[in-house]
Order: sequence, then C-alpha cells, then structure tokens
Amino acid sequence: MIDEIDKRILHELQLDSSRKIHQLASFLNLQRSTVHNRIKKLEQQSIIKSYRAIVDYEKIGQGLTAFTHIILTGN
Repeated sequence: MIDEIDKRILHELQLDSSRKIHQLASFLNLQRSTVHNRIKKLEQQSIIKSYRAIVDYEKIGQGLTAFTHIILTGN
C-alpha cells in the first residue's frame, strides 16, 4: 500500500523522471534519504516498472508514421 508521500513522489516522477533525487527531495520538501528509500521500495514492489525517454520525433526530423488496415467488402 502506498501513502500520500509515495503518491507525491510518483506524480513528480511521472512529470519528469530525469530529476536527480536531491532535486526531487528539495521540491517535495523531504529528506534526500526518504525519497531515495521510497523510490527503491516502489521499484522493488514493481510499482515503478521502468524509466523511459519519450522522444519528440518531429524535433529529430522524423514525422508521424501511422499504420492502417482497411478491409473493403462489396455487396
């Protein structure tokens, strides 16, 4: 079970998981060790499954790619 502090940490990590623990702790007004230990606990419980880089493909010169599958039937 998670409490309000864990929820705050999770929320902030979802907004920006690249922040260093001391930055996150300072922002949340918590001790660095508290944030570190809680993140480790959340990872061990598989509540935090992974960290990802979300790429803006337009900024690297790749447009949107869409795949469609259309089936036409006639009468």
